[in-house]
Amino acid sequence: MMDYPVSEASLVKACTALYGDDSKVDEYRQTVRGAFNQLVATGMNETAAREVVQAQYIDEVVEGERQRRAHEDRLATITPIPVPDDPDEYDAILEQGMREMNGDGECETEEEFQIRYKNFF
Repeated sequence: MMDYPVSEASLVKACTALYGDDSKVDEYRQTVRGAFNQLVATGMNETAAREVVQAQYIDEVVEGERQRRAHEDRLATITPIPVPDDPDEYDAILEQGMREMNGDGECETEEEFQIRYKNFF
């Protein structure tokens, strides 16, 4: 049976994605190896088991972290709407906020909505 079902570079990349650095790579290596061994013990051939741990413990982790960072970067670009002095403009912004809450607007997530409209809560 293979000691390392995925490459060292992949382990470091996934560990860095999860923890911000590679300080826990030995621990993560054991987790990946344990998952691989468990799959093989249940009857899966080594090649298929390698593909499964590569997908679940490396690829999905790295992609998930990439998406999380992209989302955080997007949130960082959103500016809260200032509260206007004009009551009509204020009402128009509140109406737009109601449309946003119903999914008809620029905000893609609740977090984006909360940032844009935080001055109105």
